[in-house]
Amino acid sequence: FSRSADGGQLADTATRVFKIILESPNEQIDIMSAVGVQIGDPYSASNTIPCVSVEGRADGESRLVRIVTCQYRTSAMVDGEGGTGLPDPMLVMPDVRPANFSTSTSLYEAPAYYFKKVGRDVAFKPACNALGDMIDGITQMLPITTIRVTQFNFFPGTIFSGECGKINMETMTLGSYLTCKPNTVLFRGVEAAPHVETFGTMTYRGFMNSYEFAYRPNRVDIPGYLADDFGWDVVLPHTGYNVKSFTPSSTTDKEVFAQPLKHQGGKVVVPFALMDGILAGTKVRAMVPVHDTEDGGVRQQPSAQPVALNDDGTPRASNSDPPVKLWRIQVQEQTNLTQFLQLRLS
Repeated sequence: FSRSADGGQLADTATRVFKIILESPNEQIDIMSAVGVQIGDPYSASNTIPCVSVEGRADGESRLVRIVTCQYRTSAMVDGEGGTGLPDPMLVMPDVRPANFSTSTSLYEAPAYYFKKVGRDVAFKPACNALGDMIDGITQMLPITTIRVTQFNFFPGTIFSGECGKINMETMTLGSYLTCKPNTVLFRGVEAAPHVETFGTMTYRGFMNSYEFAYRPNRVDIPGYLADDFGWDVVLPHTGYNVKSFTPSSTTDKEVFAQPLKHQGGKVVVPFALMDGILAGTKVRAMVPVHDTEDGGVRQQPSAQPVALNDDGTPRASNSDPPVKLWRIQVQEQTNLTQFLQLRLS
């Protein structure tokens, strides 16, 4: 028995050597049954490192003596509980063995539709200027983690290739290391390779499937929503070049001048009324007021940029708080990835 730390990783190895004496040179034996050791058997009750190989050979030129060497070794596989002392995964049959996984984290650039003014704002707000107009071109750096889960199955993982692009509806837990909330894990792809291995007296033939996932927490705290991991859901400003018309007298949270109003002599008529031929509740072009510098009055022109909208599509009043509503929208289809892909994560 020996113990070492190769590259900072603990590794236990052990060797058992047996001598078998045959009754005749032509005697046929099963060396594993003869020595009572199978692949996957533990070394001892107190040191349960698994047997990984059994080798039998003749002892020199003798035709009656066989030397059987059994090698035991710890595996680098995750035990599913973060090294809490559970048995080595290689002591478990391949078809029920917890999956092994690896992770890699990096940053990616994404549009930012909300920000916080340094020294002025306590919470994040929509990315607007002082007049409530959205500011374009702002980006933020967000973390994304690539997770690769590898496990043995009797079927190739490529049968699930049509499910790529879906996100988790369940909470996914990788051992005791990482807990991923719903909507945060995207099924990115799968690789499958033929695989055969022996465990005990059985030979397992199937596929070693490697599933790739993209974990994006995307923690968001914006008006209208509880602070949460939005994951692969998208934050989108509710704006548009068109608005839903409304009766000008109801102006509580609506911008009257953002819809076509009745004009006379090139100026907006007071009291306000919708332009002739336009009914309340119809889709119309968003407008902006333009003040006449010579003889006063107000006329309207089509807006050159999207205007803020209420949830019902009417133009949002400029003094509303927040000035622009942000929506959380889902763009990827959900499924229970753990059950559908038959993942053995713990």
